[in-house]
Amino acid sequence: GIVTVVAALPPSEPPFYYRFALNGSFGVDIFLVLSGFLMYQIVSKGFQRGTFKALHFFRDRAVRLLPAYVVVLLIIWMSAVGMSTTTTQTTNSCTRTIWANLFFVNNFVPFENMCMQWSWSIAVEFQFYLVSPLVVYAMWRSMRRGKILCWSMITLSTLLN
Repeated sequence: GIVTVVAALPPSEPPFYYRFALNGSFGVDIFLVLSGFLMYQIVSKGFQRGTFKALHFFRDRAVRLLPAYVVVLLIIWMSAVGMSTTTTQTTNSCTRTIWANLFFVNNFVPFENMCMQWSWSIAVEFQFYLVSPLVVYAMWRSMRRGKILCWSMITLSTLLN
């Protein structure tokens, strides 16, 4: 019958350009690596020139991320509250954990309780911006101490995971 014919058809593969969307974590990895190179360049040049100012660096990162992020967060939250009769779990999770999104620590919230589950990468990016100047400064001052700091952070991260 028709079931046998359909089952015998080869599975259709998504178009090549669509595969990138299916591999989102790969895209996040690439973004973080490129962001790391960019942050190293910005911070190390600032140290070399004597013009690096931590407050300006953090302000620039916040100005780049916060406006659009807060708007999307409010839209998602208002949508969750507006649909509270049908998705109580989503509303409760979003209402309880929205503060974590605002402080960029939502990647520490259990995945099923996150307000915007896809926003964990933004939190990781912002945390990276907080830590990267310290690491670059340590390496700029002493490559040996910088390497010790990097390996210590990798070890601690691995142990906490």
